[in-house]
Amino acid sequence: MKLVFSFIAGVCLTLLVIGLTKPSFLATQPVANINMEKQEKGESKYQNLKILYDVLKSDYNEIKKEFIDLQTKSNEHFSFLSSLFWGGIDVSYETIGNTAEGNMVIYSEKYKTLTESIQHRKVYLLYLFAKVKHQGSQTIEFWSDKNHAQAYIDGDFQTNEIGGWIGYNSRFGIYQEEENGPILYYVLSTHERDPIPLWNEPKD
Repeated sequence: MKLVFSFIAGVCLTLLVIGLTKPSFLATQPVANINMEKQEKGESKYQNLKILYDVLKSDYNEIKKEFIDLQTKSNEHFSFLSSLFWGGIDVSYETIGNTAEGNMVIYSEKYKTLTESIQHRKVYLLYLFAKVKHQGSQTIEFWSDKNHAQAYIDGDFQTNEIGGWIGYNSRFGIYQEEENGPILYYVLSTHERDPIPLWNEPKD
């Protein structure tokens, strides 16, 4: 009898232990899943923030580079204008003569030594024009090669089948009095010209 009671008591104790431990084991599974999900979400947010940081850093570096380039160009422009207006850059010229059509031809050697900046060259042309405009010619041409300028005046050159001549590459400016008013062109190439705005002098 005691054996039966002991057996029954042992079974009950075993069931009790299983009943207590099994729910506790199963209860840990949802917690582990939740922690894993939180970890995955945290890693995803970190990756997104890292991507955003990299984008912002790239934009910042690009803006910083543009600012430095702009500052450098501004310093270069200031230095050029300062040298031009205060005599640091030679703006001397020579009047070679007039063409058969009456165009005045001006030669300026300094132009060839200027920087590649088109803005600098335009300012130089405008400043040079201000020095020669008083001569009163309706058309003034500006050249950087004296031999080409002289050959142009003398008509001592040959053009190709499309009307081109290598000497035309030495012409960097043309002033003309047109129907709509005077205009100064910066010569980009034989067939390309860029107008430079001129001031209107007050009339008496």
